[in-house]
Amino acid sequence: MASGDRRRASRVRGQDGWDAVVLRGELERPAGVGDYDQRADPTRVGATSDWHVVAAGGATNCGIRTGGYLWCWGRNEFGTVGDGTTTVRNTPVAVGTSKSWRAVAMGDHAACAIATDSTLWCWGANWNGEVGDGTTTQRTSPVQVGAASDWARVSVGYDHTCAVTFAGRLWCWGGDQFEQSGGNGWSSTPQQVSGSGWAQVGAGRFATCATKVDRTLWCFGMNADGRTGRGTGSGVTNSPTQVGTATDWSVLGMGPRHGCAIKTDQTMWCWGNAGVGATGQGNTAWRTLATVGSATDWASVSLGADHSCAIKTDQSLWCWGWNDSGQLGKGDSADGDGTLVNVDPGSTWRSVAPGGFHTCGIKTDRTLWCWGGAWAGQIGDGAWSQRNTPTQVGSATNWDLVAAGQEHSCATRTDSTLWCWGANYGGQLGDGTTTTRNTPTQVGGAVWSKPAAGQAHSCAIRTAGTMWCWGANWFGEVGDGTVTQRNSPVQVGSNSNWTVVSAGDGFTCGHRGGTRVWCWGSNWAGQLGNGGTVDASTPQMVSDGPIFSSVSVGGSHACGLRSSGEVRCWGRNPAGQFGNGSQASVNTTSTAVATGVAALGVQLGGNHTCLITTSGNLRCAGNNSWGQLGYVESTLVPTVVSGGPSWVR
Repeated sequence: MASGDRRRASRVRGQDGWDAVVLRGELERPAGVGDYDQRADPTRVGATSDWHVVAAGGATNCGIRTGGYLWCWGRNEFGTVGDGTTTVRNTPVAVGTSKSWRAVAMGDHAACAIATDSTLWCWGANWNGEVGDGTTTQRTSPVQVGAASDWARVSVGYDHTCAVTFAGRLWCWGGDQFEQSGGNGWSSTPQQVSGSGWAQVGAGRFATCATKVDRTLWCFGMNADGRTGRGTGSGVTNSPTQVGTATDWSVLGMGPRHGCAIKTDQTMWCWGNAGVGATGQGNTAWRTLATVGSATDWASVSLGADHSCAIKTDQSLWCWGWNDSGQLGKGDSADGDGTLVNVDPGSTWRSVAPGGFHTCGIKTDRTLWCWGGAWAGQIGDGAWSQRNTPTQVGSATNWDLVAAGQEHSCATRTDSTLWCWGANYGGQLGDGTTTTRNTPTQVGGAVWSKPAAGQAHSCAIRTAGTMWCWGANWFGEVGDGTVTQRNSPVQVGSNSNWTVVSAGDGFTCGHRGGTRVWCWGSNWAGQLGNGGTVDASTPQMVSDGPIFSSVSVGGSHACGLRSSGEVRCWGRNPAGQFGNGSQASVNTTSTAVATGVAALGVQLGGNHTCLITTSGNLRCAGNNSWGQLGYVESTLVPTVVSGGPSWVR
């Protein structure tokens, strides 16, 4: 499973000290230093010392040097580097040659800059018209927004852009489904937002905040996570509404789902999503196992990339977490929800399988249902349209087990046939092709019993107990001793006593009847549990001795359950997904996590883990940025960030 979008507030150091606040994401982009390695500490970009302005986006960075030259670098599939290409740049490249620039702003998929003549220029994906040139055509180099030449400030959000003129007018364009563009509706050209006297603006994910020249703070758009700072975490604010009564706001910055601002007394205040500590309030509860609600009748739990689902003993289904593709099945595609949602109330379910952006489940009548994102056909109902509520897949009534990967699904029937559908770029559907399928296609004959689906590969155990895998084989996750892509199932070793298989991001783990767990594939974080960090294309035994009864795999970590009720985990743990209070990034051998456990998640999350105790409680740990741990961590109103220095910009 891939992890969700994680943001945090950080500070950028200037020549003589700290002089700017930037709300940015983790290092998911090239750092501009000529390679593609993650950097845990500040690393200098190039040898020049004349940088004047910097902006960080979802996967691209830009900076302006003295003299007004604009440079960008990073991932570039949407053209956000602005150099006229979609080529990844791991060192800064100049954007244009004829303009002198004074300001730049980066979003998730687009960028904008203001020239020294106060004209506004934007570029990038432009799916929702956020480039502002009257089209939805991708732009890989800057295009002018209108003919105005009095732009003062600009901010680019997830799917919309807002800017302020020197005359104090606020204009927004792009997406407006949650009134984040001021309630004027979708537009690919600037639309004026009500009010006057605007000074600054910050565009986030489906929400916007701005300050006026009288130093008041105003927000509008989606209230989820408290990102509008108005004391509520639900609903929509459809027009600029003042936040509190303070009249001393000085500097404003917006991240995707949180905001921070500095007052004239140099104190910093933040609000919004706090699940990864983004609001600076010292949130740490998400790093350890915490009980979800008070129910004691949980029967099973399974996790997707950033959402979770569980079934109670009464066979009711409940989901929570990330929902921007409708994967919670609650009828909308609002952002993360830490509230447990009863899916299709009144229905009874045998099993559930959350994936990257979708979910599938089998009801007690053995019908198969899926919901969520469908751009790759992963819903399986023959369409490509997102489904916000469960949609039946075909008419068969003999489905047995289902597994959901990043963008594909596989399921077995009671007649031992195996069927897969969805994305197939890596051959993960196993039908001998790389053709995407939006309805189930059969894999091999009637010989299958247990399926598993990872990021871009799949595995299944046959009725004879042999293990077979197929799909992308970048790190050896197929387990056949090669790194060659396999579009059809190939056998993993020669053993015939496999009982459990689980697949993650580029690696796989399985359990044999001899009570040992074996893993293969990517091992950069120790997720194979064999004491090293070298990838392996054949099964490696989790080497530190524990005897397990089952194993479950997440994004880059795995956990095993012992018959005594002890859980041990290995692999990546920076979000505390082990649940034992540690945050060690690399764990090459298993670490004790909990005791008194009845069941692990059938599948673990991208960066979170859930389990069911012997008393029937549901407990989760790890990243809670989307409410995937079953509770909300939000700062609903601006709250001072204590313990820091005086903040200037």
